[in-house]
Amino acid sequence: MLLRMTSQPLRRSFLRFAIVFLALTALVALISVLTGSMGELQARILGSSTTISLACVTAMACAAYRERGRHPRLGEIGIACSALAATLMLVGIWAEIRVTDSELFWKSVFLTMIWAFACAHAQLLCLPKLQEAHRWAQNAAVAAIVTLTTLGSIAILAEIDEEWLARVLIALAIVVALFTLVVPILAKMRKADAPADDGEAREQLVLVRGEDGVFRDSAGVSYRVERIA
Repeated sequence: MLLRMTSQPLRRSFLRFAIVFLALTALVALISVLTGSMGELQARILGSSTTISLACVTAMACAAYRERGRHPRLGEIGIACSALAATLMLVGIWAEIRVTDSELFWKSVFLTMIWAFACAHAQLLCLPKLQEAHRWAQNAAVAAIVTLTTLGSIAILAEIDEEWLARVLIALAIVVALFTLVVPILAKMRKADAPADDGEAREQLVLVRGEDGVFRDSAGVSYRVERIA
C-alpha cells in the first residue's frame, strides 16, 4: 500500500469561499426574480459575489500548482494576481468608478483579470504528469497562453483595433483550446499505459492532517500514523 499525505488547507479555504459566494449570488438572483426588482444594491452584490467566486476558483487552481507544481512561486504569483484582480473589481463596483471617468483604472482591472485566468489555466495544464515524449504539449500550451495573454494586454493598453491582430488572437485562442483538450487526453493515455504492480492496480490512501494533528481520509475516518523508516 502506498501512503501519500498531502496538505490542502489553502485549496479547501478557497473552495469554501467560492461555495459561499456562489450561494449568495444565487440567493440574491432568486430574490430579485421573485420580487421583480433589481436595484442598484442588488446589482452590486451580484457583481461582488460573482467576482469573489471567480477569484476563489482561479486562486484554488494556483494553490494546487503551488502544492504540487515544479515552481511553487508561480502558484503564489497566480494567487496574488487573483486577489489583486478581485480587489480592483470590488473597488470599481462599490466606488462607482465609470470607464469614462477612469479608463486607466479599468484597463488595470481587465489586465489583472486576464492574467489571473491565464495563470490558473496554464498551471492547471502543467499539473498532469505526462510521458517524457509528450511533455512538449504542456510547454507549448503554456507558451500559447502566455503569447495570447501578452498580445491581448498590449491590445488593451495601446487600444489597437486592427483586423490582423484580431485574427492572430483568434488563432492563438484556437491553439490554446486545442492543447486544453490534448493535455488531459495525454494524461489519460499515460495512466492507461502505466504498468501495474504484479498485475494489480496500486492502492493509494490519501490522508490529510487536521488542525488537531489527527490524520483523516476523504470519508473522515481517523488514522494513527507512525513513521517506520
